[in-house]
Amino acid sequence: MRIVSLRVAQFRNYESVELEPHPRLNLVVGPNAQGKTNLLEAIWVLGGARSPRASDPRAMIRFGHPQAVVEARLSLDATGAERDLRLDLRPGGRLFRINGKAITRHADVLGTLAALWFSPDEVDVVRGGPAHRRRFIDLILAQADPLYRAGLLRYVQVLRQRNGLLRAAVKGASASAALLAIWDEELAQSGAELVVGRLGLLRDLAPVASLVYQRMAGDGAPLEVAYQARYDIGPSGSPDAEAVREGLLRRLQALRVAERARGVTLAGPHRDDLVVRAGETDLRHYGSRGQQRMAAVALFVAAWEWMRARLGEAPVLLLDDVTSELDELRRRRLLTVLPAEAQTFITATEASLLEGAGPSPGAPGRTWRVSAGRLELVPGR
Repeated sequence: MRIVSLRVAQFRNYESVELEPHPRLNLVVGPNAQGKTNLLEAIWVLGGARSPRASDPRAMIRFGHPQAVVEARLSLDATGAERDLRLDLRPGGRLFRINGKAITRHADVLGTLAALWFSPDEVDVVRGGPAHRRRFIDLILAQADPLYRAGLLRYVQVLRQRNGLLRAAVKGASASAALLAIWDEELAQSGAELVVGRLGLLRDLAPVASLVYQRMAGDGAPLEVAYQARYDIGPSGSPDAEAVREGLLRRLQALRVAERARGVTLAGPHRDDLVVRAGETDLRHYGSRGQQRMAAVALFVAAWEWMRARLGEAPVLLLDDVTSELDELRRRRLLTVLPAEAQTFITATEASLLEGAGPSPGAPGRTWRVSAGRLELVPGR
């Protein structure tokens, strides 16, 4: 998948810019607070994902303007067909169009422009709380698997209904055992489908991430990624939905008194976690910042490989300021593990921080310099 052309208008500090990205490597350089990250954010939200920097669309609209527009022409790897994608950001929400047709459900846009975003904050997929890791695997699966995306929406709806029943019980309303049992079954069934999808992803992701991590770290400690649930999920290597459903159902029944007291569902995929280790070291608690960052990058590169295999299309890579906290050796190693087949956008304050980017030192590409929301193509690349 490639972005053939991109237009961004009234988005953040951009009045209007148009560019034709290189099919492989695109370097975006300039001082801080000039708009480098804004450009990557525009691509990211065009793909249907929520902005990592703003929950309200109004924050992305240029001050004094009624709406922002991001549109792109995409070329698909498998067929060479082209697809037009447009996003209108308004104070009341987002409107997507694919080939001119309005899309009523935002979830249906995911996967149209498959992408992975990595910034300094994304190291929280290793060092942050469980929600960061759940969001990471859910977004990968939601972009690549429509069935998982539908299952995730269904699980959220069931969880909301069950929590509402439990909250009502806390306030003294009647919550019959029979009614709770019905929602237990619904939650266990839909939750089991999510867990099986996640386990399947990790089974494919973990060995690739370990290889990438070792190439960057330069040592023999393998990276391990394990799924952590507080209920029986059976053998993780061969996930079985029925075994997970029964394990979750038993756990919900055991937690019945505690849930009625607290008014919230205490077990399920919405509370599960991943454990990321290098050898015997739990990187969340005991890893160095360098180890945590390399492990996070390794997970994202492995996710790219998985999505390409699953979609038959190479996702676009958006790498925001990924080299800033690495020494020169690790920076070079990081740049060499990036997939050569990906259309990649990388930002940095100085072009020298990206020396060696791409599959070879002389890799073709384009470089843009950003200043106050204006893009200038740098000659020579």
